[in-house]
Amino acid sequence: MIRWATSALVVFLTFFAVVTTPHAPGSGWHASAFVSAAALLASFAAGLARKVPSGVWLTAMLASWCWLTLVSPNAAFIAFPLYFIELYLLRSRVGIVVVGLTFAATVALLAWRNGAFSVGIVLGPLLGAGFAVVAMRSFQALGDEAERRQALLDELEGTRAELLEAERRAGRLEERERLAAEIHDTLAQGFTSIQLLLSTAQRVLPTDLTAAAGLVDQARSTAAENLTEARQLVAGMAPTDLAPTAPAHSTLADALRRLAGNTTARGGPATTVDVADGMPALDVATQAVLVRVAQSAVANVVQHADADQLVLALSTDDDRSQVSLAVTDDGRGFDVDAPSPGQGRGFGLGLMRRRVEQAGGSLTVSSTPGGGTAVTATLPVSSA
Repeated sequence: MIRWATSALVVFLTFFAVVTTPHAPGSGWHASAFVSAAALLASFAAGLARKVPSGVWLTAMLASWCWLTLVSPNAAFIAFPLYFIELYLLRSRVGIVVVGLTFAATVALLAWRNGAFSVGIVLGPLLGAGFAVVAMRSFQALGDEAERRQALLDELEGTRAELLEAERRAGRLEERERLAAEIHDTLAQGFTSIQLLLSTAQRVLPTDLTAAAGLVDQARSTAAENLTEARQLVAGMAPTDLAPTAPAHSTLADALRRLAGNTTARGGPATTVDVADGMPALDVATQAVLVRVAQSAVANVVQHADADQLVLALSTDDDRSQVSLAVTDDGRGFDVDAPSPGQGRGFGLGLMRRRVEQAGGSLTVSSTPGGGTAVTATLPVSSA
């Protein structure tokens, strides 16, 4: 916008200077004004088209303007757009120095042309130079601020893209951990049970065909349950024992009792369930977490504890704001401060702890070598 306004002003003032050139018969002033004006406009057009270097462009314009001002005093008005051009081309202090030299040249040319020095000759060009400097500095400051804002917006956009990518990576990692926990607590434990049942069936097959057949039936039942769990896992639904398709829309206590019965029937320790009176109604998410914790803890007992008795105790605090599930066995126990031996007991406990903490609860493990183990998950009670 400023560029076009400056261009229009240069053309208009040049035309005005030629038209108002003083007429003196035989002096040739009009011819000189026409030639100098043509040179001025030609150099200006070449500069706009970027056909010549900025220094050559500015020098040619100033020389043509000086000659035109000697011929026509009204050409002094062209100094005003020249100030803007000089400040635009020379953004540093050099631009202000050149503006000062142009101002001095304007005053000198007018004084020489008029044959006298006056305050008006100085005041007009001085006001024009001051306005040009202030205006261009303001425009340049606005332009620099706009560039800084744009750079900041670009940086923010880049940061936003990085955050989105980080969130996607975190989401993928969280989903992998969730799937790992689900597979560990359901499918892996089921496959372990199937392996134990079939191994036992293989041992008793030569001596007790009926017992071996019963063990194989249990293995088939476990495999069917594992298949259901796999389908539920793919569908992202609640644990099988809590799903709407479970018998009589199972409660948490029903799911724990079925887990206890299956554990005992498949050759595990004698498992009992103790549900305290006055249990509050729990939402499905809380029940699902407790079922998964129970499955994982029971699987750890079956695989590692060599226990005879196992108790699943479900209770609540006095104000019914928290619910706790304790899985206690009388097995061999272990040192809870010792490093985990691999992806067995340590891996399952880590998954249980993350699952409970993500639900806003806490998990505690108490055990001593030879003194059994107690795993307790405590969760806040949410509206059912």
